[in-house]
Amino acid sequence: MNRLFGLLFIAGLLAPGRVSAQGNVVLRVRRADAESPIEGATIRRVSSGEVVATNRSGTGRLPARDGADTLAISAVGFVPKWIAITGEERDILVLLESAPLHLADLTASASRPAIGTPAFTGAWVLPREALETVPAAIEPDPLRALSLVPSISFSSLLSARPNLRGYDAAETVMRLDGFDLHSPYHVGRAFSSLPIQALASATVRPVPGAADAATLAGVIDLEGRAGGGDEDRATGGGQVGLVSASAWLAARSPAVFVAPRVAFLEAAGQVLREGGVPYGFQDVYVSARTGLGGNRRASWTLFATHDDLGDRAQGGGMDWHNVLLGSRWRLFDGPTGSIEVTASANHFALKGERVARGPENVDLENRLTRAQVGFFGEFHRGMNRLEIGGNLGRRRTRAIVSSAEPIPQSQETDDGTDRTEARAFATGTLGLGRFEFQAGLLVDATSNVTLWQPRGRLALRLGGHGGASLSFARASRPFQVLTDSQAEPTLSFFEVWRDAGAAGIPVPRVDHMALAFDASLGSWSLSASAFGSRGKGIGEPRPESDPDAGLSAYRFGDSRTLGLELRVARVPAREGSGSWAVTYVLSRSDRSFLGSWRPWRLDRRHLVRLQGEAMVGRRWMLFGMGEFASGQPYTPIAEVVWTHPPQPDAILPPQTNPAYRFADENSGRSGAIYTLSVGIRRNFKGPFGLHSSLVGSITNLNFGPVAPEEPISIPELYRLNGTRANGVPLARRYKMPAVPSILYSIYF
Repeated sequence: MNRLFGLLFIAGLLAPGRVSAQGNVVLRVRRADAESPIEGATIRRVSSGEVVATNRSGTGRLPARDGADTLAISAVGFVPKWIAITGEERDILVLLESAPLHLADLTASASRPAIGTPAFTGAWVLPREALETVPAAIEPDPLRALSLVPSISFSSLLSARPNLRGYDAAETVMRLDGFDLHSPYHVGRAFSSLPIQALASATVRPVPGAADAATLAGVIDLEGRAGGGDEDRATGGGQVGLVSASAWLAARSPAVFVAPRVAFLEAAGQVLREGGVPYGFQDVYVSARTGLGGNRRASWTLFATHDDLGDRAQGGGMDWHNVLLGSRWRLFDGPTGSIEVTASANHFALKGERVARGPENVDLENRLTRAQVGFFGEFHRGMNRLEIGGNLGRRRTRAIVSSAEPIPQSQETDDGTDRTEARAFATGTLGLGRFEFQAGLLVDATSNVTLWQPRGRLALRLGGHGGASLSFARASRPFQVLTDSQAEPTLSFFEVWRDAGAAGIPVPRVDHMALAFDASLGSWSLSASAFGSRGKGIGEPRPESDPDAGLSAYRFGDSRTLGLELRVARVPAREGSGSWAVTYVLSRSDRSFLGSWRPWRLDRRHLVRLQGEAMVGRRWMLFGMGEFASGQPYTPIAEVVWTHPPQPDAILPPQTNPAYRFADENSGRSGAIYTLSVGIRRNFKGPFGLHSSLVGSITNLNFGPVAPEEPISIPELYRLNGTRANGVPLARRYKMPAVPSILYSIYF
């Protein structure tokens, strides 16, 4: 029966559409400055109002019709273009020029169904210009700027790890130019390791599609900038901030883009339990396009980063590096489809000595190496299309943790994997008038397990003013990524990869469903989404409050999420006027490890964000973002039992060994978190085609509580407890003052 259904579906997919006897008009939409694809661009036939959005290869197709007409092509962050056609064209290349983009363009234009928002395409597409509207926290950061997406949240202001709809950042997949990228963070994951000037755009898919593998939640796709384009000379620039300097250069021939960055700062020192320690990092992004006879069918990506914290030769420190090399070859690209092959390798290595982890210092080593080859094909007829792909790769991991103390308090662990991975997917899309139906299947396989993951989406265009969609997906992967979801303010971080389906490690699986709706009327726009999920085999480090904390380091259980996202935005009535957007998210995320449901450690019931910008005079722009979030759960300590009674004002003696009796896990809720960040920008125009800008911003202007509350530490408890035997006071995990940032940029 399933085979019969599959044959009927494919036959329907490849059958001619109602108007496809005349063929299609294929439009390939590219950035004019780099000729890289633009995903989510709108192609609209003026006479009939038919609208399609470009896919990830920047391709959109409309049924061909007789007679002259006009096509309107637009995308967020680009100058719209109108093209007159005669009715004979079948393949059109469209180059869109970048346009200055402010917050208003994102909150309003990007919320219109014509631009391809989650209501129809299932993805938020954010150009670099939109990411730059978020006030910098010391460094402008593309991952922090994903707060423009309602589905994204962060554990605190010191984290750049984007959590997605109640799931940890490690349970999503992040890709750079379509290649899997592991742990792209600096400074204990407080900053991302990708310079913002190296990116062209970021795409967030809260519900994964059939081509989105290695994830339990959604997908974050980062697209880098490229050289080439129609400029007759090289373009580039430089940027200097308080802790780093970066530069970028885009050349036409050869078609190369390069963006290096270097930084040095005194770290907080909590990793090494000392004062400030030297910390520096360097990273570089390089992309190139090659080919024969001016036909650049091959693209290359190189990303490398190195971090150096402290000095391991002097008794403590951490070093880590991350390297990604990928290549994509377009074998065929024509009016009926395209075929490409890919190859990539990613290596991540971390080594630390005397790193603070729990009650002791440890030595650690963590390595991940992945290599893959694959292919992707897209074929279409009429308004219908078929996408197929797959890859074959090898994954090798090693994680070693050993005590650095003379008398170890924990046993050494040495975990490693070495597996061959295979993956294949197919997605079919049927266009039926205003409806679009998409169904796909992703299959992941190793020597341990074979995972079948069906996914689909039904979308509806509501005229020219709105859209709606219903999406579902089963997401699974043949491995577990186990990490502390909240390590700040310490700089140490550690992730362990474990094979699923063997040695008592369950296979993780999450079923997702989401309903999205977009509408715009005049200068107002609305986006809404309701979502839910249910998962099994979800892993995390075992907390101290778990009854089996001394038996194993990790635990596995079930997950469930439920939520509603609302976003209202106002478009400026005229050029130069202000705009704003308000986001409200009501959600809950629970886990079940001990037979009963408890809130997840980073559960946020309420989240409110206010974003806005306004011109001050003719040359200055003021922009800002405020956020209010309900407090995170914590596990209360019901009682402290001391082996030696504490004495007031005494120093904690070595033989004193306090024992905690915990209340129900995550049954407490800390105080709310709220913060306000503002910035101001001034643009300058100089001689010889030079442009520059000066941006100043202040993060946490209100000196608000930006960290969750937790029970105070044992030494503090000993000094405070005195004559009180029970009860442990709460304190914010850390305090953060207002942090100023200054950024000067020059462009040529």
